[in-house]
Amino acid sequence: MLYILFSQIYYNRILEYKRQKIEVLTNNNRAYETEINGQIMQKGIFLMNIAEISKSRDSITKLLNQTRQELQIKDRELNRASYFRTVVKDTVWSTIEYRDTVLLINPSICDFNKIIEYNHLTSVELSVINGNIQSVLNFEDSFQIFDLSRQY
Repeated sequence: MLYILFSQIYYNRILEYKRQKIEVLTNNNRAYETEINGQIMQKGIFLMNIAEISKSRDSITKLLNQTRQELQIKDRELNRASYFRTVVKDTVWSTIEYRDTVLLINPSICDFNKIIEYNHLTSVELSVINGNIQSVLNFEDSFQIFDLSRQY
């Protein structure tokens, strides 16, 4: 009788472990499909264990692993690693109105295109085409968060 009870507990633990693995695989499959199809992921979460992180060839996972090693975070201390990326691309159009009717200027002589790069994350592209001004803001930023369980 005792054997049956312990067998039941053992098999329930195995079943729970298998359910968790299936949940992780299903979640990762959905996230990869979204990424492959080119859809924008509102919240793309890949669930991996330490062995998978170390062997991964994904650029974001490699970056997280490299940062983890630089910060000397041990495998047993790491609960969760997150990577957030923000990309803003905004375009503004406006038209130049010529009020001076005496001086006739051809607007196309003033056409130009200039990219101003403030740093490697932020740039503004200014263009004047046939009297229309276009400014395009490109902003990109990313950061990483590590959730740890350290004993001090």
